[in-house]
Amino acid sequence: MAPSAAAAAHSVAGHLGAGWSTGLSKPGSRLRICMATVGGRCWNDGKRQDNGVGAQMVRPAVTGDATSLAALSIEVWLNTYIRNGVNAFFADYALAQYTGAYFGEVLSNSAERILVSDNAQGIDGFVRVTTGAAAPAPGCSDVTIATLYVQPRHQGSGVGKRLLEAGLACCAATGRPDAWLTVNAENERAIRFYLNHGFQQVGDTHFHIGDQAYPNHVMRFVFGAS
Repeated sequence: MAPSAAAAAHSVAGHLGAGWSTGLSKPGSRLRICMATVGGRCWNDGKRQDNGVGAQMVRPAVTGDATSLAALSIEVWLNTYIRNGVNAFFADYALAQYTGAYFGEVLSNSAERILVSDNAQGIDGFVRVTTGAAAPAPGCSDVTIATLYVQPRHQGSGVGKRLLEAGLACCAATGRPDAWLTVNAENERAIRFYLNHGFQQVGDTHFHIGDQAYPNHVMRFVFGAS
């Protein structure tokens, strides 16, 4: 069932900055978005929210999360795409691309927002939303869910769904009529996930590493669509 944009775009006013003032509030949902963070921890009305593993909260990423985001990205990327052995070509890419410095730059960019799923042990997933991103397919806006990563051991637990809902809430807050993303054309599990949550395939593109190109589908979510 697709997340409701109307339900998504209303509760975290001001916390995400200009053009990003939104949150997600669903009756009965286990998702909670932090209104403030202190030292990377979630605080609501001055009360610290301590959650056990399996009771994740979704909060805006802070600078101190940069190395955790890098480590999680390497774990997810290798687990998803490199299944038959790691060679230098892919290892060099992952280690050069996913660094604490890289995520520090992302977090300081006003066109970027990262929300993390945080449990008592640390971050188990994140969603990254980017504005000003030209879509590789016609008819899409310039806001994209650039990344949605969940640790392999937490996949299937609802973390991805909660992050997707929070990411779409951020996208809806920009006032764009839709959001888009790309997904590896061979990642059938991810494709099913997005189709089941209201996305439609609207085109194809390629992801490039050096001189190598890998087919990706372009998928679009329209806000307010039934």
